[in-house]
Amino acid sequence: MPSNSLNITNWSNFEHGCAVKIATPEHGTEPDELLKPAYWAHVARDMLVGYFILAIPASREWYQVLYVADVGANFARVSRIAFGSLSLGVEAIKDSDLAVKWNLGTKKFDVVRKIDGAVLYAGLATKDAANARLAAHIAPKQSAAA
Repeated sequence: MPSNSLNITNWSNFEHGCAVKIATPEHGTEPDELLKPAYWAHVARDMLVGYFILAIPASREWYQVLYVADVGANFARVSRIAFGSLSLGVEAIKDSDLAVKWNLGTKKFDVVRKIDGAVLYAGLATKDAANARLAAHIAPKQSAAA
């Protein structure tokens, strides 16, 4: 029979009971995609039940806090605890806030946010492809504002 108070053996410091992981979904990923078990296939081996995930895309459009409820070899079932919009979202990004940069390590082009260097798109083969991706990223925001 359960008692009416929490037993000391069921009480622990946060850092002993779980971990908080940061996930940065690629631009264009819908928040609901993260709720699909297969989304986590490549990182499931690094997860344990009880982990929390703070997911914020590089575009800073939204954030969500997830709880890992089940983990397998190539999947993780998560539950959404919190979801919200961030004030630094893409609607605030202007053409002048982004840049195309050469990535010396990958020897490809990236589209980055100037203010903090966050990579929005990585591994583009040519500068023209990077500029096209930059234009495609900005165009929907400008037409929505009109």
